[in-house]
Amino acid sequence: MIKWILDHKEDLGWAGAAIVGFWKAWVFIAKKIKPVVRLAKRVAVVSDRVDELENKVEIVEKRQFALIYVDTRPIFIMNKKNEVTHVNTAWLEMTEMQSEREALGFGYLQAIPEEDKEMMMDRSEIFLEHPSAFSGNVRFKKVKTGKIITVHCRSELINQNEMLYETVGILKET
Repeated sequence: MIKWILDHKEDLGWAGAAIVGFWKAWVFIAKKIKPVVRLAKRVAVVSDRVDELENKVEIVEKRQFALIYVDTRPIFIMNKKNEVTHVNTAWLEMTEMQSEREALGFGYLQAIPEEDKEMMMDRSEIFLEHPSAFSGNVRFKKVKTGKIITVHCRSELINQNEMLYETVGILKET
């Protein structure tokens, strides 16, 4: 039918020209514009999916940090500058520190015995240079009484981009 219209377009006048124009436009749209529209729709779907996944990751990270505050094991989180960024109530009770604010930054060093501070800082620097898991005994000092306690700690990287690592302790002796 289209071939006949193309052969007789002069006989059909303006209606034939309109049909031929419409047909050529339709072919152009089908060949050139439709693939672009399909691609744009795919990009939009992928973009929406990426946004959804980013939101889920953000929720998981918020839950992870919220959980340390209710955990009964002493936990603290340090950044790549060896500063404590989060510490839970169990850790504050174990070290007899008064508040989280007191432990943040380098305040946690109050709970490290003087003879262990240099070794602890060296260990932290090695850990930051070569991120991996660490497991071993660490000595802490109760801030009020000065009593030395041994805690079995496990540290591991929890956020590669920000270089945050979490240390979970289990009290070995009192």
